[in-house]
Amino acid sequence: MSGDRIHVFEKDSIPGGACDGYEYPSLGYVTRGDREMDNHFEVMWDLFRSIPSI
Repeated sequence: MSGDRIHVFEKDSIPGGACDGYEYPSLGYVTRGDREMDNHFEVMWDLFRSIPSI
């Protein structure tokens, strides 16, 4: 499936849910630091694993 067919819905007014980041209008969504990328943050790795275009 191409990436343009993937949609993530957010119920809160601030995007990102538990992934702890901020949406910059000129950059897009940015996670603070790189702690979401270490071996202990399985949610982010599971998301990346399921999107073939990344």
